[in-house]
Amino acid sequence: MPETAGALGPASELAAWLMEFSDLGFCLTLTRNRNAEDVIRAYGIDPAHARPLPLDAFLEVDPNGTGVDEGTVIRFGHSGQNAFSLEYLDTKGGRHPVLANLSAGTETVVLTEAADAMTLFRHARDGVRLSSFEPDAPQETLNGPGPHTYAELLQRVITERATDDEADRKTALQDTLRVVHDQYGELPAPAQLSGPLLTAYLPDVP
Repeated sequence: MPETAGALGPASELAAWLMEFSDLGFCLTLTRNRNAEDVIRAYGIDPAHARPLPLDAFLEVDPNGTGVDEGTVIRFGHSGQNAFSLEYLDTKGGRHPVLANLSAGTETVVLTEAADAMTLFRHARDGVRLSSFEPDAPQETLNGPGPHTYAELLQRVITERATDDEADRKTALQDTLRVVHDQYGELPAPAQLSGPLLTAYLPDVP
């Protein structure tokens, strides 16, 4: 069932969790009809190298034992028929070639937020990025060949909210995740994201 504006539903709960999760940036991907192992491979990681870790352990992972950030630690899981990944600080899931790999033969949406709180949404299908935009101004910031399904749906949500106030960070996240929930039928739940998930390390490529 679609989440109504203002309701404390899956989109609102996930938006609140993501805001608390990181003030320094994150990358959440959601891919149709895939499992966690498929998503791990899309990042170029051998699934055999992933292990289940709870959230607190994930945030403390230091693969090199050096205390120096030289790569990305990524969590993986599935929600219904869809698979997701969650990166802390980095945004590899929204960039080539990972996004092309994720969306090959299917569809992927990516929600990223940088340290400066700039949020970006991307939509790809069959290895091609169709659109990208900033959720608080989808029409003004729209890029890509289209179709621009998500930008159009999000603009409709913004219009229905019918407020003259500029959307704040939380509202923009909620609106975007409402659209994704309506299209995908499922979102990762905060309880799931806080619990043990397959976790792997992706080193930076020089």
